[in-house]
Amino acid sequence: MKRVNTQVKVPKKGLMLNLSEEEMTSLNHLAIKKGLSKSSLLRQAFRLYESIEIRAEKGEKFYFENVKNKEKSELVFL
Repeated sequence: MKRVNTQVKVPKKGLMLNLSEEEMTSLNHLAIKKGLSKSSLLRQAFRLYESIEIRAEKGEKFYFENVKNKEKSELVFL
């Protein structure tokens, strides 16, 4: 039996991004650390930022908690 490809292909658009040397170094290190391409890492970062922004618009807050001393720090987005 032949398998039919039912996935819809969504056209992708390109983006040129100018980064400082420091930003490019950070991007490269994170991509290697996470085992992702730079494009995949940026897409993942975009989705994370978008989800935080949506929740912040609903009045929710974003915190980091230190697991050792339970100290909390709020992350504020402008």
